[in-house]
Amino acid sequence: MIYFQLEDLSNNVKSKLKSIDLLAICHPAHLSAKSNREKFFDSIVEDLNALQTNELYIPALGGRLDFAFSIVAGDHLASNDIGGFQKSFSNGQFCRHHHINYDQRFIYLSEISHVQRTKDQHDNLVQQVLRLNNNNVIDDVIDKSSLSE
Repeated sequence: MIYFQLEDLSNNVKSKLKSIDLLAICHPAHLSAKSNREKFFDSIVEDLNALQTNELYIPALGGRLDFAFSIVAGDHLASNDIGGFQKSFSNGQFCRHHHINYDQRFIYLSEISHVQRTKDQHDNLVQQVLRLNNNNVIDDVIDKSSLSE
């Protein structure tokens, strides 16, 4: 199941359950093939991009709402799958947000500094993986995100 919520809504609106909308539902087995996953997410990306570029009118707010989708939330495995990261957490770098390898997982945060992933670094890694086209994993990146278009 994929849900979305507009972040720019006021807290009193966001705190209500009815502000969270179901976007799509699909059995995970149907998404195991890359071509199926692309078909599934292409229509979602198209709809979300249309929402971001066209007016969205919410009667309670009385006008136009400009917004951008900025986060995908889900369990770790599903988020890694959608984001184009490897789905193994027992080796390599297992965090989508920082460069943290498996051996560093028990080191206290006060004793280590983790390098944060940046968009540019990530885009470069994705391009390397796509260019190699041999199922290599580079810094836990295995493919482009299903939501990248």
